[in-house]
Amino acid sequence: MENITIRKMIKKDVAEISAIYGGIIQKPVHPDFNDLIEQHAQRDEDICLVAELEGQVVGFMISYILTLGFGIEKSAWIATLGVNPEYMGQDIGKKLAMKKWLQIREIPLTDLELQGKLFSRQFQIEQVF
Repeated sequence: MENITIRKMIKKDVAEISAIYGGIIQKPVHPDFNDLIEQHAQRDEDICLVAELEGQVVGFMISYILTLGFGIEKSAWIATLGVNPEYMGQDIGKKLAMKKWLQIREIPLTDLELQGKLFSRQFQIEQVF
Protein backbone atom coordinates (compact mmCIF):
# COMPACT_ATOMS: atom_id res chain seq x y z
CA MET A 1 0.00 0.00 0.00
CA GLU A 2 1.91 2.99 -1.34
CA ASN A 3 -0.37 5.88 -0.31
CA ILE A 4 0.11 5.38 3.43
CA THR A 5 1.49 8.35 5.35
CA ILE A 6 3.07 7.70 8.75
CA ARG A 7 2.99 10.74 11.00
CA LYS A 8 3.05 11.78 14.63
CA MET A 9 -0.24 11.20 16.44
CA ILE A 10 -2.18 14.35 17.37
CA LYS A 11 -5.09 14.97 19.69
CA LYS A 12 -7.68 15.02 16.88
CA ASP A 13 -6.80 11.38 16.03
CA VAL A 14 -8.26 10.04 19.28
CA ALA A 15 -11.75 9.22 17.95
CA GLU A 16 -10.40 7.33 14.92
CA ILE A 17 -7.87 5.42 17.05
CA SER A 18 -10.62 4.49 19.49
CA ALA A 19 -12.79 3.21 16.62
CA ILE A 20 -9.90 1.10 15.28
CA TYR A 21 -9.18 -0.32 18.73
CA GLY A 22 -12.87 -1.14 19.20
CA GLY A 23 -12.90 -2.94 15.86
CA ILE A 24 -9.89 -5.00 16.90
CA ILE A 25 -11.15 -6.03 20.34
CA GLN A 26 -14.75 -6.28 19.10
CA LYS A 27 -16.30 -4.79 22.20
CA PRO A 28 -16.89 -1.29 23.54
CA VAL A 29 -13.73 0.64 24.30
CA HIS A 30 -13.24 1.52 27.97
CA PRO A 31 -13.90 5.26 28.51
CA ASP A 32 -10.41 5.75 29.96
CA PHE A 33 -8.86 4.61 26.67
CA ASN A 34 -9.61 7.92 24.94
CA ASP A 35 -8.11 9.91 27.81
CA LEU A 36 -4.98 7.77 27.73
CA ILE A 37 -4.57 8.21 23.96
CA GLU A 38 -5.09 11.95 24.29
CA GLN A 39 -2.38 12.14 26.95
CA HIS A 40 0.06 10.26 24.73
CA ALA A 41 -0.75 12.55 21.80
CA GLN A 42 0.28 15.57 23.85
CA ARG A 43 3.60 14.16 25.10
CA ASP A 44 6.45 14.99 22.73
CA GLU A 45 8.78 12.40 24.20
CA ASP A 46 6.43 9.50 23.41
CA ILE A 47 6.46 9.94 19.62
CA CYS A 48 3.25 7.98 19.04
CA LEU A 49 2.38 7.41 15.38
CA VAL A 50 -0.60 6.98 13.09
CA ALA A 51 -0.87 5.55 9.60
CA GLU A 52 -3.10 7.65 7.39
CA LEU A 53 -4.68 6.78 4.05
CA GLU A 54 -6.49 9.50 2.11
CA GLY A 55 -7.01 11.56 5.29
CA GLN A 56 -8.31 8.63 7.34
CA VAL A 57 -6.37 7.06 10.22
CA VAL A 58 -6.07 3.33 9.49
CA GLY A 59 -3.45 2.34 12.06
CA PHE A 60 -1.68 3.54 15.19
CA MET A 61 1.26 2.84 17.45
CA ILE A 62 1.40 3.89 21.10
CA SER A 63 4.97 3.97 22.37
CA TYR A 64 6.91 5.66 25.11
CA ILE A 65 10.38 6.21 26.49
CA LEU A 66 10.93 4.80 29.98
CA THR A 67 13.72 6.20 32.13
CA LEU A 68 15.32 3.97 34.78
CA GLY A 69 12.78 1.18 34.34
CA PHE A 70 13.65 -2.46 34.93
CA GLY A 71 17.31 -1.64 35.54
CA ILE A 72 17.68 0.01 32.12
CA GLU A 73 18.81 3.62 32.05
CA LYS A 74 16.53 4.54 29.14
CA SER A 75 14.40 2.27 26.97
CA ALA A 76 11.80 2.57 24.22
CA TRP A 77 8.59 0.55 24.50
CA ILE A 78 5.75 -0.13 22.11
CA ALA A 79 2.62 -0.38 24.24
CA THR A 80 0.03 -1.01 21.53
CA LEU A 81 -0.06 -1.36 17.77
CA GLY A 82 -3.39 -1.48 15.97
CA VAL A 83 -4.55 -1.54 12.36
CA ASN A 84 -8.12 -1.17 11.18
CA PRO A 85 -9.26 -4.77 10.52
CA GLU A 86 -10.29 -3.78 6.97
CA TYR A 87 -6.65 -2.88 6.22
CA MET A 88 -4.83 -5.71 8.00
CA GLY A 89 -2.39 -7.75 5.95
CA GLN A 90 -1.20 -4.75 3.93
CA ASP A 91 2.05 -4.03 5.82
CA ILE A 92 0.65 -1.01 7.67
CA GLY A 93 1.85 -2.34 11.03
CA LYS A 94 5.25 -3.01 9.49
CA LYS A 95 5.44 0.57 8.18
CA LEU A 96 4.57 1.92 11.63
CA ALA A 97 7.25 -0.29 13.21
CA MET A 98 9.88 0.80 10.65
CA LYS A 99 9.14 4.48 11.25
CA LYS A 100 9.31 3.93 15.01
CA TRP A 101 12.65 2.13 14.63
CA LEU A 102 14.08 5.08 12.68
CA GLN A 103 12.86 7.49 15.38
CA ILE A 104 14.22 5.36 18.21
CA ARG A 105 17.63 5.25 16.58
CA GLU A 106 17.77 9.06 16.92
CA ILE A 107 17.26 8.87 20.71
CA PRO A 108 20.37 8.23 22.81
CA LEU A 109 19.40 4.92 24.43
CA THR A 110 21.86 2.77 26.34
CA ASP A 111 19.67 -0.28 25.80
CA LEU A 112 16.82 -0.90 23.43
CA GLU A 113 13.79 -2.83 24.58
CA LEU A 114 10.81 -3.26 22.28
CA GLN A 115 7.71 -4.79 23.77
CA GLY A 116 4.42 -4.91 22.00
CA LYS A 117 0.86 -6.02 22.47
CA LEU A 118 -0.03 -6.91 18.92
CA PHE A 119 -3.52 -7.98 17.95
CA SER A 120 -5.01 -10.44 15.49
CA ARG A 121 -1.94 -11.38 13.43
CA GLN A 122 1.41 -12.98 14.07
CA PHE A 123 4.00 -10.23 13.85
CA GLN A 124 7.70 -10.83 14.30
CA ILE A 125 9.81 -7.79 15.16
CA GLU A 126 12.94 -9.61 13.96
CA GLN A 127 11.56 -9.60 10.41
CA VAL A 128 11.06 -5.83 10.47
CA PHE A 129 14.49 -4.86 11.78
